[in-house]
Amino acid sequence: MELFKAVVRNRHIRIMMLLIILFTSMTVPFYSLTGHFKAIEDIASKYIPRGDTLLILDMDNMPIQQPGSEYAIVYVSPSSLDYNGYGISIHVYSFNDFEAASEILGIRLPNLEAGECLISRYIADDLGIQQGDIVTFTIGGESYSFHVKGFTRIFPAILPHEVELDKLGYILRSSGDMSGGIDGYALGSYTPLIKSLENEVGRLLTIWAIPIYLLTLVSLALVSSRFLYSMRSDLSILRTLGLSRIRLLLALASSLTPIILASSLAGVSLGLVLSQVAAKILYIAVGGITVVPSLDPITYLGIYILSALAGFIGIFSTLVGSGRLYEECA
Repeated sequence: MELFKAVVRNRHIRIMMLLIILFTSMTVPFYSLTGHFKAIEDIASKYIPRGDTLLILDMDNMPIQQPGSEYAIVYVSPSSLDYNGYGISIHVYSFNDFEAASEILGIRLPNLEAGECLISRYIADDLGIQQGDIVTFTIGGESYSFHVKGFTRIFPAILPHEVELDKLGYILRSSGDMSGGIDGYALGSYTPLIKSLENEVGRLLTIWAIPIYLLTLVSLALVSSRFLYSMRSDLSILRTLGLSRIRLLLALASSLTPIILASSLAGVSLGLVLSQVAAKILYIAVGGITVVPSLDPITYLGIYILSALAGFIGIFSTLVGSGRLYEECA
């Protein structure tokens, strides 16, 4: 207990604590901000189908049209959308069979009656469009007015089949050989995209984190060397009382362990607060794009363990490497 009090009162220990807190809090925001893939997934899900599908542009591919094959013809055309004086240029889509398209794409596409349409949730939020509102599409020089029946997360706008649009091709499930050997374009789900981003960020995290942890190790080793020097009189007394070097090392370890663990916990917690501040700065800097920092429990625990481990290695490597723990002063 007396050794613990002496350790706590030592000014070099306070410097060690500040170093652990500083370096840990610097690391956390990078993990929490770049690890926020939910925002990326929400954006991707507005435009990319959830399930893997195949788009075949060869409209003369007869094997697809054989009975029993599940497919839907896709129609598309450039258009301008007008609502309350606001206009945007988009592409509109339609299908010859909404039920088949819903099954293939893995989304809910209700059958549209004459005068009904679906609007992208993203576009609706941007223009303030509500369900039941009337929007106007200009397609090929002709204007069409529709009631908004609902919203979709993939296509900008979906119109009933009666509107004259250009045939784009067939969509069908990518599994199996329903394409008849004709090559098509894979409309893959956004899952591989998110996984690829995770791997890329993982490599960036390694580049970022390794210098931080190495700097932590070196800094703590230097400070712990000064700590041992300042504690030489206390260590001399303990050696005079008969404590062996091993028991002295264990006593120092038991005194320093709660300090390192507490400092690492404080550093991670402070890092979460700094993440919120960094998110606000990014919101202002990049033009209002909201980034919500998040840190799952496994990542939180991993950062905490790495931070504490860096503290242990940095400090105890000096203790062990000091040889006789300044016993020459005994």
